[in-house]
Amino acid sequence: MPTVDLDSFLPTSKISNGKAGLIASSKAPSRADIEGTGLTNNLTVTVLDPALLGTTYKWEGKTSKASADGKTCIATVWLKTGSTAAAPGLPADSTDDVSVTVGDSAPLPVSVNVGGDPLLGPGGVFTVKCGGSGTYVWLAGKNDGTVDLQNQHDTPQQWTLNLVESQLGSCYSLQANAVSNQYLKWSTTSPEVSVTATSGPDTIWQVKSGTSGDFTVMATCDPQQYLNGDTSNKHVDLNASVDPNNGTSWAITSVMPAAALA
Repeated sequence: MPTVDLDSFLPTSKISNGKAGLIASSKAPSRADIEGTGLTNNLTVTVLDPALLGTTYKWEGKTSKASADGKTCIATVWLKTGSTAAAPGLPADSTDDVSVTVGDSAPLPVSVNVGGDPLLGPGGVFTVKCGGSGTYVWLAGKNDGTVDLQNQHDTPQQWTLNLVESQLGSCYSLQANAVSNQYLKWSTTSPEVSVTATSGPDTIWQVKSGTSGDFTVMATCDPQQYLNGDTSNKHVDLNASVDPNNGTSWAITSVMPAAALA
């Protein structure tokens, strides 16, 4: 007779569309809250998803932080495929029916979100540096609501990035820590970029992989526009296309991960 009985399995990690789910990548762990009975630390957790691309995906890991009464714990699992643990091509974010076993429990069927790893994880505190070759490189919000680039020798302004829900994937709000955490804002009526105290659809930006490890930052308007910096004169605006002088290329460097902010 099993010593572990499962009641629920609730993923808490964020996938690329901003929802809580299982990350379909071997490069990042997925975490979930588990409820049941007989739960202890270091039990083997296995999650099987036969729906993805017609192939059985398997996550494996261990339990931790089990409660004294054995009714709750946390699972940390990593994507495994066969014996190689190589990540297959990532599916589109979706909702799938999976089965979960913990220790000697019977399989628990549960519906979960499954998708890719957000490019910058769930967010955190970052510096944002323009890729142009001029003197002014650090993205900075100002108390008057404007945005420009700081001198390369200045201490870079820090931005708090928060992953938000969007089917575009890897979408974030950017808050300027130096100006009361105001949000970086785009506009459909002007190429100018500003900061504002209120979040909304016009403060959501999509981050995409660029070249040489850098990123492009896209306003989520239709059509999307590139965040662009001119490192010769400090100016920051939106651009309809990639800047050949690397003004639309941004180095986004972590200062503090989101987990440390919790």
